[in-house]
Amino acid sequence: MPHQPTFFILAGGRGERLWPLSTATQPKPFLPLFESKTLIERTLERIQGLTPPDRIFIVTTQSLREVVARTLPHLPQTQILCEPQARNTAAAMAWICGLLRKRCAEGIGVVLPADHLIHDTATFQEAIQTACTLAKTRRQIVTLGIHPTRPATEYGYIACGKSVATETGSAKEGVGFTEKPDSSTAKTYLNAGNFLWNAGMFIWQADVLDAQIRSLAPAFSPLLDNPEAVETLYNTVPAIAFDYAVMEPCDAFTVVEGTFDWDDVGSYPALARHLPEDEMHNRTNGVGHFEQAERCIVLSTTPQHKVIVAHMADLLVAQTPTVTVICPTSEAHRIPQWIADDTK
Repeated sequence: MPHQPTFFILAGGRGERLWPLSTATQPKPFLPLFESKTLIERTLERIQGLTPPDRIFIVTTQSLREVVARTLPHLPQTQILCEPQARNTAAAMAWICGLLRKRCAEGIGVVLPADHLIHDTATFQEAIQTACTLAKTRRQIVTLGIHPTRPATEYGYIACGKSVATETGSAKEGVGFTEKPDSSTAKTYLNAGNFLWNAGMFIWQADVLDAQIRSLAPAFSPLLDNPEAVETLYNTVPAIAFDYAVMEPCDAFTVVEGTFDWDDVGSYPALARHLPEDEMHNRTNGVGHFEQAERCIVLSTTPQHKVIVAHMADLLVAQTPTVTVICPTSEAHRIPQWIADDTK
């Protein structure tokens, strides 16, 4: 690559929409959901060859350090960066920007979520390379956008303007950023044709991101100035997403169009789309047995635990050694609410 970037893989969060499989002590990135590999392992495999191994860092919370170390035993402990507490992504972005800027103000940082599923590695790597080049030449934050296939309300939307010249791939001027719109607005964006989904991937030169954070979200400046004081500073900054704090008010950024397959597998129906399907459209990770059932989803963290579903339709069964959830698939989005109700 023309500029060897530093990768920061964000691996926090609780993954409540996939509870009880995903929990606070073992969230979605660390579940062996596909081919006995975790999503974070697949993320690291996807960036092999883009930068030296010592430029790859996992950003997580202190409570998940041991989970990261156990899942990635070959990753040096010094490359596990632990937030003192969960503080949302704006704090994490300011902290890692401060760390990189102190080492190299012109260094390129790449931030990727740890829990997304992408199969087309070659096209993904090409998009990252294009983004790194544009971050250097245009001196703007660069993000990767995904062509929407439905009016989703769980994603942010990027309004795209004029094309940007690139040697590879396709890029646009970013002219607007709206995080998680309502259903009506999402339909308008989908029909407009010039909006892309925000995939939560950001590429930037350290001094450029530093300037944008100081201008648009100055409350995070202490983390830029003293990233080594993270233990004392972290609870003094707002708990807000980077998308809201910086990207929504940002009036000049660049978007690389992601033409690779992409899914954040953030819900049970999304997860099920990537599992084998039988002739009655049932899906399972290997534990389900179906008798005159259709469109059912059965998942378990215990491979030897057989689940039989008979004479049912559109049912979700999610099983762990301590908790089992059974509900209509259409109601799975309410799982976070049920967790909250159960803890009152």
